[in-house]
Amino acid sequence: MRPIQLLAIAAALLSTVPAVEAQDTRVVLEARAGFAVPTGEWNEEDILDNGFGFGGSVKGMVTSAVGVYVGWETYTYRIERADLGDVKANATDAGFRAGVALHVPIPRYPALTPYVEAGGIYNRVFIGASNPVASLEIESDASLGFEAGIGVSVALSPYVSLMPSLRYRQHKADFEGFPELEAIIGRDPTVSYIVYGVGLSFRP
Repeated sequence: MRPIQLLAIAAALLSTVPAVEAQDTRVVLEARAGFAVPTGEWNEEDILDNGFGFGGSVKGMVTSAVGVYVGWETYTYRIERADLGDVKANATDAGFRAGVALHVPIPRYPALTPYVEAGGIYNRVFIGASNPVASLEIESDASLGFEAGIGVSVALSPYVSLMPSLRYRQHKADFEGFPELEAIIGRDPTVSYIVYGVGLSFRP
């Protein structure tokens, strides 16, 4: 499945959002940033520092509790190896995301709305390295994966909410054709990490 197909599916889901009156806003814009902690095969040799990333998404509310989203995110990690010398290296995981979010209002605390979300991701990994005289970037094939998370929406105003969250993301990264890299992280390692994030949502 190519990115355009993933986006087409998300667009089809968004098209199911019913038409509503202007005062009942059904489209939510989200901007996020967070720290990413690599796990499993992705950091089996303990060479990746914790990463940092950001992204954005558009969510269409099918009902007051259920929304579908599509967006893009990127997370970058510094690579630490004793044999790198003066070479600076990093790994970036980036790509598209689409899925479903379920919001669970708390009647006694209307400003707080816990939520869970789950969906698919279509990501690729970029490995970059540079020294004072040269630079190199290696790119994996893109692959499908999944993400799941929990969070809470804290209303700051009728139009803006703060959204702390915790998510897990996973996909494969195929580095076929780069034997030196395969020797370090394998040919197609499972890229996985936990994101401790915070975001802002805007209701236009």
